[in-house]
This record gives sequence, structure tokens and C-alpha cells, in this order.
Amino acid sequence: MMALMGDFARIGNNEISILVNDAEKSIDIDPQEAQQTLKIA
Repeated sequence: MMALMGDFARIGNNEISILVNDAEKSIDIDPQEAQQTLKIA
């Protein structure tokens, strides 16, 4: 699983294309830091 930031997705013809500015693996995400960021947003 990954977190995707600033993304655009196109779905069609049994295909998904995703363009992102940044991505992080779920194991690299600090849950407490993510909660703090969510509160600020």
C-alpha cells in the first residue's frame, strides 16, 4: 500500500494510469505525524 499525493488518475480500456507528485510506502509513514498533519490541514 502507498500514499499518493497530488495525483491524477485515468481509467479506461481495463487500464488504470496514475500520475503523482509524491508517494510514500505505508511502512515509511509515521501514524502520529500523519495525524498531526491532518489536524493542521
